[in-house]
Amino acid sequence: MSVLGPIYATRYLDGAVSWGLVTSAIGIGLACGSITSLLFPPGRVGLLSCVTPIPEALLLAGMASNAPLPVLVGAAVLTGAAGTLQLIVWTSHLQEAIPAEQLSRIMATNAMIGTLLVPVAYSLAGPLADLVGVRTVLAGCAAIVVGGAAAAVCVRDVRDLNARG
Repeated sequence: MSVLGPIYATRYLDGAVSWGLVTSAIGIGLACGSITSLLFPPGRVGLLSCVTPIPEALLLAGMASNAPLPVLVGAAVLTGAAGTLQLIVWTSHLQEAIPAEQLSRIMATNAMIGTLLVPVAYSLAGPLADLVGVRTVLAGCAAIVVGGAAAAVCVRDVRDLNARG
């Protein structure tokens, strides 16, 4: 989304102003998700982690299908809220579930893997969009997100993972 979003906005929306609205909506969602995680800590950490990617898939699919800007803005708010909610809940769960002497190594490994994958995805997005089209890549990314969420929810130990009470 970071690489192809501005290109998409230039080609299919009104350019920078439209993309600014979408990214601002993500920011509003981030704040809402943070507040929600403080007010309503979930018990079903695994299930929450399986469903929170869905709004991002909706945003990507909306872009791929050339949905109107208000729909994209709504999906962007949900994307930001779900993403930050998942991050906060998962990080909190790790701090509860992992022994203190192992926590820093696990958190560092988790961050390193996520950080290493970002430039790989960024470097593939542009050339792939040139090859098959921006909207096709966005649709493919939506499918990957949904596929990952579906695969995770199929694992009983994942979806039944609960926060310590």
